[in-house]
Amino acid sequence: TSLPFRVLLLRSLSIAIASLVIPLGFRVARRVFPDAVTALGVVVVVAAMPGLMIHIARVGNDCLAVAVFTLLLAAALEGWRAVGWIAAVGLVTKAYFVTALPLLFWVRRGWRQAAGIVGPVVAIAGWWFVRNRQLTGSWSGHKDEAALRDIPVAELLSYLPRVDWRNAADSIFFSHI
Repeated sequence: TSLPFRVLLLRSLSIAIASLVIPLGFRVARRVFPDAVTALGVVVVVAAMPGLMIHIARVGNDCLAVAVFTLLLAAALEGWRAVGWIAAVGLVTKAYFVTALPLLFWVRRGWRQAAGIVGPVVAIAGWWFVRNRQLTGSWSGHKDEAALRDIPVAELLSYLPRVDWRNAADSIFFSHI
C-alpha cells in the first residue's frame, strides 16, 4: 500500500487505542465523583482537548501512553493487584510515567503495600532506564535532558527567576482549551 494510506491507517489505529480513555476515564471519574453526570462532564472535557487529539493522532506511542495511564489510574483507585505491572508497561511506553509513582505510593497508603509496585517496575522497565543512562547520560534518554547533563543543577535552578511564568502558564492553559 502507499505511504499515505499506511500513515492514515496508523493514525486511525492510534485514535482507536486512545479512545479507550473515554470508558476508562469515566470509570476513574465515577470513583472520584458521586454522580454520573459530573463524571461524564470530566470525560467530555478530556475528549474535547485539542492538544490531546494532536498528540494521539500522529504515528507514535502517545496513544498507548494515554490509554495505559488512564488504566493505571483506574487500577490504583480500585486496588487492582496488577498496578505495578501496568505502571511498568507505562514506564516503557513513556518516561513521564515516573510522575505516577508517587501517586501510586499515596493511593496504596503505605510502603508495604506499595512495595508490590517496585518489583514489576524494576523487572520490566528498569533495564530501559539503565540503558538510557549508559547511552545518553540521562535517565529518560530525552535529547533535551541529555543535552543538559553537563550543566550543574544549581546553574539550571538559577534560570528559574528568568522564566516568563505568566506567559508559560497562559500558553499551557490555552493549549488545552
